Amino acid sequence: VHNGIIENYMSLKEELIAKGHVFKSETDTEVVPHLVEEYYQGDFIAAVREVLKRIEGSYSLVFMSKANHDELICAKQDNPLVVGIGEGENFIASDIPAIINRTRSTYILNDGEIAIIKKDSVTITDRNGKVIDKKIFHVSWNAEAAEKGGYEHFMLKEINEQPKAIKDTMRGFIKQIRPNRKSADDVERIATDGSEIVFPELKWNADFLNNIDKVYIVACGTAYHAGLVGKFYIEKLARMLVEVDVASEFRYRNPIIDEKTLTIFISQSGETSDTLAAMKESKKYGAKTLAITNVIGSSLAREADQVLYTMAGPEIAVASTKAYTTQVAVFYLIAAKMAHIRGILNDYSTKHFTEQLSKVPTAVGEILDRRQEIHKLSNGMLTAEH
Repeated sequence: VHNGIIENYMSLKEELIAKGHVFKSETDTEVVPHLVEEYYQGDFIAAVREVLKRIEGSYSLVFMSKANHDELICAKQDNPLVVGIGEGENFIASDIPAIINRTRSTYILNDGEIAIIKKDSVTITDRNGKVIDKKIFHVSWNAEAAEKGGYEHFMLKEINEQPKAIKDTMRGFIKQIRPNRKSADDVERIATDGSEIVFPELKWNADFLNNIDKVYIVACGTAYHAGLVGKFYIEKLARMLVEVDVASEFRYRNPIIDEKTLTIFISQSGETSDTLAAMKESKKYGAKTLAITNVIGSSLAREADQVLYTMAGPEIAVASTKAYTTQVAVFYLIAAKMAHIRGILNDYSTKHFTEQLSKVPTAVGEILDRRQEIHKLSNGMLTAEH
């Protein structure tokens, strides 16, 4: 089972054909089982390790063998892979919502790790076979959060979840990040009196920001458009130079970055391969990295120097709704935080800003309460006087 791209499949395919392998498709995936066959000498896991040494690209893979019918072997590179731990059963998926109704105990695999899975055991090793004592990640989402919740489809559900998602993001449920805290809201992202943006996850001060020459915001798709809003407000409020780049272009165009550059990477899932690759590229040059993502423990979150989580909950619909608006909310907070640190916004101005921002969830809810009226309008059913 393969999700991703084997970039060097053509050269591998030519090599295998020369050795007598007969291919039945044009897919890059097919080189993988042929490589397993080539390296198999009676030891299934040893053959898989040899395959992983040869293939290049971004992938998650699950290997099955008729000779080892009681086990599955899985590995990943850049693409997400989750192992769910049950009782007398275990699961493999690309994301937590796929298995949330089966189990809340998971292993989130890192690049370079191999999981050997049987119905009653999970063994995780590195690619040399050394066993890794990996920590179990317990999912805190409610099971119904990944269901439709009575709505006709997920997109409609997620549109209507925006007021709560924006409010939760502005509050910042720190308990989800640090489970040992007693209260979910003992630290909020807006101070009680509204005079300061509080990001306990960040260690920013005047020295840190004054040592930044330029800010890069890097993302793909919808997250890129959230970044455009971020650029506008960071430049307007904090008066810092900001560039926004599409991740797939950023990594190839030799961007001018160094240790005085702050690079902000946005991804709802935290697993967007181009964004991950762009982050790794920026770190080569010593740039400071900040991730904005919705998924705790995701690859982007683990790779970044610092991370801010949007609190949007699971997103099932393909068309983005609450992911975008929560990302924009984080950028409003970042811009105000930078401006306050730099002395451009004083306590009074920050308080005015946060008072206005705190009204957004209610305003969004009021608009959504008029959805029947909006639905009629979209179908041309309102009279001219309306």
